[in-house]
Amino acid sequence: MAARQWRRKYERISCYIPILLRFLGGNPPDGWGVILDISLGGLKIETRTPLKDGQIVFVSFSISEEFNFINVKGVTRRIIQNGIYYNSGIRFVDSIDKQHLQNALQLHLLSTDVEAEA
Repeated sequence: MAARQWRRKYERISCYIPILLRFLGGNPPDGWGVILDISLGGLKIETRTPLKDGQIVFVSFSISEEFNFINVKGVTRRIIQNGIYYNSGIRFVDSIDKQHLQNALQLHLLSTDVEAEA
């Protein structure tokens, strides 16, 4: 049997951006975390907020003063608990403007390149 090859639909960009997590019904309570990588399809985060696979979450974050994303609907995937932290993927569920996010990521990449050269 041939090995199954996984291909991501979108390229991931490493980052370290604060993120607010909100949950339906307040369970668990709202929490904070950081985005470890981001793509047009979703995020990888680290948080102390307990998460469950398949949970609906609304996330808010800013990539710069120009690019704010408020209450973007997502669903948690592949949660790994590491001590008091939870690492999770969050797949965007149709409420994000992908062109706006792509513009923000391009700006983030450009500013990261400039900082690396300094």
